[in-house]
Amino acid sequence: MAMYDRLLSTYQLVAFQETKFVKQDSIQTNEHFICSTDSGAQCFWSDTTSPIFNERHGVGLVLSSASPFQEVRDLTSSVCTSQLKNRYLLLQAKLGDDPVFTNVVYAPDEPSERGEFFRLLPTMFAGVDMDCSIKRIVVGDFNVTLDNYLDQKLPALHHPGTGREDLLAWLDALGLMDSWRHMNPDGRDYTSPKRKNRLDYCFLTVHLLQDHLDKVCHVRDRKWHTGDHIPVEFRLQAKIVPRGRPPPWRCPTWLLDDASVQDYLRISVNNLARRIKVFPGANPGCLLDEHKRADCIFLKRRWLELRDIDDRRASVLVEAVNDAQDLYNSTPTDATFEIVEQSKLLLKTHLEDVKARNQYKRFAADLQSSERATTHFFRPPQQDCMQSPITGFRGADGLITDDPTAIATGHRQFWGQLFQSPSPDLYDRRSATYQPLRLVEYLQDTKTRLSPTYVSMMDAPLTANDFYYAISTSKNGKAPGPDGLPIEYYKVDVHSWARIFEVIYDNQLHNGQMTKFQRRAHLSLLYKSGDRTLPANYRPLTLLNHDAKLGPKILSYRLRLVLPDLIHADQSGFIKGRSIRHSLLRFQDLQDFCKTHHNDACAVMLDFAKAFDSVLWPALDLVLHHFGFGSTFRAWIKTFYHHTSVSIMLNGSPGDPFVLGAGVRQGDPLSPGLFVLFIEPMMNFLRARFSDRGILVDGSCEPHLLLAFADDCTGLLKDMEDADGFLGLVNDYSTAAGLRLNVDKTSVMPFSHRVSRSKLDNLRATSPFKVLGVTDTVKLLGILQGSTITADERFCHILLKLRARCAIWKYRARTLRGKIVLLQSIILPLLWYTASVTCFTATMLKNVDVIIRNFISGVNTDSDSASPGKFSKDWIYTCISQGGLGLTPVKEFIQAMHLKSLGDAISATCNHCAAPRWMTPALSLFSMAMGSQGAGFDILYAVVKGKWDYLPDFWFSTLRLWTDLHMSFGSSDWKAFSQTAPFWNNFNLLFGSTRRPLVKLSKNNSLLMDHDLFRQQDFVDISSSYATSGFLDTLLDVNDFSRSASKTLFIRQIIPRLNLLTFHDSPLFGPVFPPMVESARHGWRFGDQFVTDMSNKDFVHLLLEACPDPKIPNLRLRQLDIADFTPTDNMWNFKYGLDRHVLPVAADVKYRL
Repeated sequence: MAMYDRLLSTYQLVAFQETKFVKQDSIQTNEHFICSTDSGAQCFWSDTTSPIFNERHGVGLVLSSASPFQEVRDLTSSVCTSQLKNRYLLLQAKLGDDPVFTNVVYAPDEPSERGEFFRLLPTMFAGVDMDCSIKRIVVGDFNVTLDNYLDQKLPALHHPGTGREDLLAWLDALGLMDSWRHMNPDGRDYTSPKRKNRLDYCFLTVHLLQDHLDKVCHVRDRKWHTGDHIPVEFRLQAKIVPRGRPPPWRCPTWLLDDASVQDYLRISVNNLARRIKVFPGANPGCLLDEHKRADCIFLKRRWLELRDIDDRRASVLVEAVNDAQDLYNSTPTDATFEIVEQSKLLLKTHLEDVKARNQYKRFAADLQSSERATTHFFRPPQQDCMQSPITGFRGADGLITDDPTAIATGHRQFWGQLFQSPSPDLYDRRSATYQPLRLVEYLQDTKTRLSPTYVSMMDAPLTANDFYYAISTSKNGKAPGPDGLPIEYYKVDVHSWARIFEVIYDNQLHNGQMTKFQRRAHLSLLYKSGDRTLPANYRPLTLLNHDAKLGPKILSYRLRLVLPDLIHADQSGFIKGRSIRHSLLRFQDLQDFCKTHHNDACAVMLDFAKAFDSVLWPALDLVLHHFGFGSTFRAWIKTFYHHTSVSIMLNGSPGDPFVLGAGVRQGDPLSPGLFVLFIEPMMNFLRARFSDRGILVDGSCEPHLLLAFADDCTGLLKDMEDADGFLGLVNDYSTAAGLRLNVDKTSVMPFSHRVSRSKLDNLRATSPFKVLGVTDTVKLLGILQGSTITADERFCHILLKLRARCAIWKYRARTLRGKIVLLQSIILPLLWYTASVTCFTATMLKNVDVIIRNFISGVNTDSDSASPGKFSKDWIYTCISQGGLGLTPVKEFIQAMHLKSLGDAISATCNHCAAPRWMTPALSLFSMAMGSQGAGFDILYAVVKGKWDYLPDFWFSTLRLWTDLHMSFGSSDWKAFSQTAPFWNNFNLLFGSTRRPLVKLSKNNSLLMDHDLFRQQDFVDISSSYATSGFLDTLLDVNDFSRSASKTLFIRQIIPRLNLLTFHDSPLFGPVFPPMVESARHGWRFGDQFVTDMSNKDFVHLLLEACPDPKIPNLRLRQLDIADFTPTDNMWNFKYGLDRHVLPVAADVKYRL
């Protein structure tokens, strides 16, 4: 498998000669190893067409997952004759829109057989139009030379009938040329086992040869398995990308684990610490830059010494063997033969030593890292992560150029203009402006200010303790900046670096800019979607040096503490305690609310063009000053940004640098916080002028007008006729602040399918923005939304992604437990985000269960039905302590996420004594559903069963589950809060054998409900006492009863029942919370754990405990001839503990038995 790993990680097309399979199992074994290395690889073997299996001949072709070939078909059977059997392979594929034919050939050794073999090679294929535009690739061992002098070590006369003429005729018929000879017209290099002849070729059609061939060579320094020929390596590119500047060197993290390197770096940094002095005119930043330069030189030299040391030694020995063999072939003497044997012995000894060490490493990796949640086990299973080169640029005139210089220039001008670069050659392209006077006017709508305490905290000096925190908490493995130094470099001696950076940063603040190296960055372009030739379809990620990110990280931590007090609750992006999931629930609840209150309501989904990159620094400073940030914090922002220069990374090479003049750098830890501060005044501006057009729900003092996650802002309007006015205000503020609204991607979505069609048509006719119909869908924060969208429609594309990911990871795990790890960590997480805000359906659960079972069984996950498998499906979900595989059931995990959202709402209400804003639409729906039986969180007491009007599917299923759990496991302190607990529908007050709530006992209950009496506190508020017979006699009108005795009977029956909620002799007096939120404070818990403290994992455990005891499948003990054996209670845990000390495969075999 190691050979396939090296091959498929390097090459996209690999042709094999003399596969010599002895049986069908050999093919399956090799395909398993190949797919374990690259799960997307495609394998083709001549033995499939010619199943001879005589351990002779055989050719094969493997395409890696990164291969550009599409729709690959094996045509061998349609052209194969008896003479070509097991020696020939023909594939048809598509490369873009063009057909490509790939041939793998292994010609006979016997000269007399070659002529007929070559004559039988096909030139015409049934059903294929063989025009001149077809591309062909032909590779293989042809066992014949094409030139007496250049292709043979000992020139000799050519003997007709040995196949050369027939081969040349076939090549001419297909328009093929020798690619190696094309690149090396006078070269003499030989690939045969004895290095006397060139017998291995790569033939290409003229179009491929001239326009796409980048490299072809003989690989003399590598040996693959038992091969004795010199391999031919060639590289085709869609467009030849000229080599630019060499990519910057990056220090590998393994180098920093070397003991000698660590010793050197510790001594080096201590020397730097002694050299840095603080005095007038000192420049410690220069010392830092020179120190890092010197360390980089040392690290690179050490890297050159240590990198691939075994492979480089093997290459030297292979080359020595080849040279010795060439010498012996030209001068066959005992001395030269001895040289050959000695060189082979050295190579063999080295390879055996490497093999032994690798086997030990693989054993250790298998024991410690395989089949469990480790970086090694989660390494990418496919080789499709190779970067796609940028080979074209579409200019403003619409023309596409493939000239590398023009591409680099076009990207530099585009991004330089976007970032408002002050570089001399780009200065004239600066076009973005803002209007400071209008912006200052609009900022007056923002009333929040930073408190003096927070101002002092934000302006406090950056200390060594701060830098120690920043370095030690930075994640390993992150891409470095231009200096190539990873964060692990600074972690070698965190204490010394922390003291050094305290001095460096303080000095740079006084200088007004960072050090020379810290001001440099690379701009990595991440492709999003659409036309690859348009630079607007890429996302710029700024790769800063790690030491330049430490200060911003410290300030971002401080900023995180103050943002909740400055930013309105409508913004949930990058604010501590706020969640994107809560924003989505709020949106969905508002949509459900509007379906019954505002049929013409709509959502206006704004899209700002390159929002992060368009922030103008003077405008940002105005906003920060308005919020009350001190001069030191604002000076830090200017210091970080001043004169920062970036080089665009195109095809791995940095371009000419340009200076940034705008934007909050994506990749900077401080940027998210700065951006939400910058965008917040726009939202306050809109609230001040358009708040009355928002959606007002019961229990909320402020209409819902906006919903935002960073730059994804959405307007919420109760009438779509106001959409144009709303967008006009957005444009006004955008002009003042220097932002630009993307008209093409801004859309308006009606909330209800009962929307006025005339309003919809009028808006579509007058607005330049996209107006959706009632059946259209759009993504909001990554979740499909629409007027009529269903849960199954949301999950449909998720299921496709699940199946695709199963196919990619199909071959990684070799054990059942390994497959469970992949399901939990890699595959099923695709489902959780959508499922966290969507009510699951039976269809979805069935489909996911089929995918899980088929993945574990190792069969096709695209199937609509589950494979029976080798064991009962119950073992998949049975817990490990009972002998199962322990996969968390999908249904319970989704339910736990839903309960966690309800728990978050309860927790936030308890902490802030008011319902969180994202929950107020849901509380309004709860009140509507309960009617006169309660309000808001009172639904926590309700027996939620049957059909409830106004209650959305998400909350209905969640509250029904809440009811069931509390009736089984709940132990809330409701008695302590009985005075404020609702009594009409309360699962603590159920009567009769049918366990009915109080509201179901008498039709006269509505007479009390009409007076809004649904808790004892309501009686206390009116009469200063609990409910009494006298009070009810006065309150109720006898005319509302059929006769006076009915009134008396009703009072006599209802008073004892209400008294069940009175646990004190007299009522408690004092301030109470609003009815909408009071019940959230009633100490809800399950067992000993309060709901406010429960995590998603805790809810999962609760749900699994609530499930009926799972049916544990019977062990097949009779088949093992141990039918009398009875497992002990602790047996499975004990065995599982022992399995940690054996190879996972061995444990899996034992488990399967």
